[in-house]
Amino acid sequence: MLNFVRFARRMLLVGTTNDWFASKARRESLENGEHPTLGTYQTVTSPIKMDGTPLSARGPSPALGAHTDAVLGEVGFSDAELRALREANVVGRYDE
Repeated sequence: MLNFVRFARRMLLVGTTNDWFASKARRESLENGEHPTLGTYQTVTSPIKMDGTPLSARGPSPALGAHTDAVLGEVGFSDAELRALREANVVGRYDE
């Protein structure tokens, strides 16, 4: 009996998931975006909906290491120290 209950729960979840993928709510919760290196992508929009205040994604996530210099500079690393870390391959950038 326990296996039947587990099976029934899984089928309920699968049915609910399939219903969501086919629903208008799914279509309204996805938004297309453009990434500089990956091209077109889909992202999930905010679940909060308010009249007169459209919410959308701000843009793609930054590349790996894109803010390393700024962050390390804010905590006190000098340009010479950042250069030394880069030359030692301690820090880098995705696009290098």
